Formats: sequence, structure tokens, C-alpha cells
Amino acid sequence: MIPAAVLGLVLASGSTHLATTTDRGDQAPLPGQIVSEVEDDALTLETWLGQRGSAPNQGGRSTGVAAGPRYDITHVPACAGNDPNIEGADAGCVEADVGCAEEGAVRYFVFRRLAGDAAAAWEATGSNCLAPSEASAASAEVPAMTLADFQRLPLPAGTPNIEPSNGYTLVGVPTNVYADAEPVTLDTDLLGFPVQVRATPSRYAWDFGDGNAHGPTEDAGAPYPDLRITHEYVSAGVHGVELTTYYSGEYSVAGGPWLPILGEAEVTSATVDVEALAGRNRLVAEAGG
Repeated sequence: MIPAAVLGLVLASGSTHLATTTDRGDQAPLPGQIVSEVEDDALTLETWLGQRGSAPNQGGRSTGVAAGPRYDITHVPACAGNDPNIEGADAGCVEADVGCAEEGAVRYFVFRRLAGDAAAAWEATGSNCLAPSEASAASAEVPAMTLADFQRLPLPAGTPNIEPSNGYTLVGVPTNVYADAEPVTLDTDLLGFPVQVRATPSRYAWDFGDGNAHGPTEDAGAPYPDLRITHEYVSAGVHGVELTTYYSGEYSVAGGPWLPILGEAEVTSATVDVEALAGRNRLVAEAGG
């Protein structure tokens, strides 16, 4: 009998949930962790799918895993006409040999297709600079990072900036807003593989707290006097403003090529309260009058 052991979940079915490897013993797994147990020489999967910061589902157990795709990756020299969909179209060229700053590196076109489907067409995903031996090693089957995996990463919320910056504005006067958000690089694991993720802010959406919204838009706005995104409140009161930042991403498995993540992850900032004040007009006597 094989003692129960907790394993990082690495399955041919291609689950792409973030996995960790730990010694569980008799303790329940951490939220967000995926584990499996092996008992009596039969593979019995017991999967915990609790989200970050929440209790595990239904007592912590689910009977299945979400299946995500796996891809075959291949590289061909970055030369005009090179394409793994065309037999023999993989010759080298001077442009590929001198296209990288690193000594001994060659620029390669990177292609992928669904693993196990020899009839599927290769899809271009970009290019990469690698030594020939690295390109050969990187041409392998790798797990795909799904949008759900991307969304689970600790992506930082963008910072909402509101002008005037003292927490007050006037009814009927444009209130200026703009977002601060920077690209981030995160390290994680995917089915036991080390993965690096690059997340780049791509769009922004504003909720002004009075039933009106703006975006999503690629424009982050700008500080005064460049008023690109403004809102006028029509009634006095306190309004909670929220900024949602959308990230596009790409990932690299075990130092391999950068591959796109399909879709955008989104993170919403904490609410910032703005009080709209109603102004009144009145005549004031001139000095000395």
C-alpha cells in the first residue's frame, strides 16, 4: 500500500490551475491550493479548489478538475517564409543570426498548437532570442496559462487620482480623474513548472458612484491641466469612485518563449470618496462702494 502523499497536480489532462507541493498530513490544504492523493496503487484525485481568501468549497472537496489546454511549442529561425506548417520552410538566414544582442543567440519565430493534435495548424505567437540548444530544449509540450489562472495572481490595483485632490468637488464643475498603473512581473508555478508572468495595464474603467461610468478605455487620463477624463456631478453628496484596471499578459514556462494569455485580468481599486458640494451665487458689494 502506498502511503497517502500530497502531490503537485501534474496531469496529462492539462489542468492549468496554479498548484503547490506541500506535506499536508492531516491538515486541510490552504485556500487556492490544488492537491491530489495516491492510495492503494490507484490514482484517486481529491481536489481542493478554494479561492484565495475564502473557505474551500463544500467542505473543501471537489470530485474533478478543470481541464485546460496544453500546447506543443516549436521554433524556426526568424527568416522570411519560415513556417512549420510548410514542410522544409525552416532554413537559417543572416537576419536571424544577427537579430539578437546576446552573443551566440539566434532569433526564432515561436509557434504553438494543441498538444496531441498532429493535424492542427501551428499558430505564430511571436519571436524570441535563444541559443540553438535552448531553442531545441524549449520546443516541447508545456501547460497553457488560462485567464482564470491569470486572474488569480496578486495583480496590483491601479491608483485612482481625483482632482481636486482634497476630497471635494463642485456640482456642475468637471472633476478630473486619471489612473496610475505599472507593468509587473510575477513568478508562480503551473502544474509543477516554474512560470514567469508579465502583466501590462491595458485598459481602465471608472465608476463615479452616482450611477455613471466611463470606459473601459485605453486612455489612463492625465493630471491637470490636461483634462482627458472628467465627470460632472449633478447633485450634492458623497460619491464612491472606483477604478478597475485591466491587464493583458504573457507567460514563460521554465525559461521558454513568451506566450500570450488570452483575455484580460481585472483588478478593482478600493473606493475613494468624493463629496460634491453645491455652490451658490450672490452679489458682493465692491470695495469702497
